[in-house]
Amino acid sequence: MFYVYCLVHPKTNKIFYVGMGSGKRMYTHVQKVKKNIPPNNNWQLFRAIKHILKENLNVEYKVLASNLTHSNALKLETDTINNIGLNNLCNLNYGGTGRLPGYKHSTETRKKIAIANTGKVKSEETKKLIGISKLNNKNMLGKSHSDLTKKKISASWKKRNQEKYKVAQIHRRKSVIQLDLEGNIIKVWESITSAIKFNGKSVSDALYGRQKTAYGYVWKIHQEVI
Repeated sequence: MFYVYCLVHPKTNKIFYVGMGSGKRMYTHVQKVKKNIPPNNNWQLFRAIKHILKENLNVEYKVLASNLTHSNALKLETDTINNIGLNNLCNLNYGGTGRLPGYKHSTETRKKIAIANTGKVKSEETKKLIGISKLNNKNMLGKSHSDLTKKKISASWKKRNQEKYKVAQIHRRKSVIQLDLEGNIIKVWESITSAIKFNGKSVSDALYGRQKTAYGYVWKIHQEVI
């Protein structure tokens, strides 16, 4: 089950962020900021929480509703953001990061986001924080392979077993069923690749049993697309 929560400024008692999740989700934003990591890559939220912590204050939490289905939680989250106004919050969009598959911003919303970000220049402090947040990043962001490593990678691809590669490609063309937590079919994706590309890499983990759900949904391989 899910809940919808708000982050509240301790001095003004104003809500500055609305979210939905389960378990200890609402506490993770502050935990990440304490580690100099922007929650969900949301730098506006990062700065708001950082400012509160610098004043030796604590972010206050407010649960609007709990024991909700995923769809009901999404709806309440969206309605709450609309009622407060996106411009008054640190949220990046009207549906949060848990918006329903297929959701798209309206033309008006896209224009507002574009205008809000036009001409923005990162401060030196923000640039330093971005650098700090990437210190423990295990990806190759901002890095480059040595010439020796590049040669090794090239050689390994040449030795790749082409038959196994073809089998893997065929398998990835199998369709995927997306279900809510109550077992209702939400959508059938034409391939594993399309499901992952639109929703995210965690879909693969759910399909192959590394985790039970991904993005609040259950994912199952259906059949090959002909």
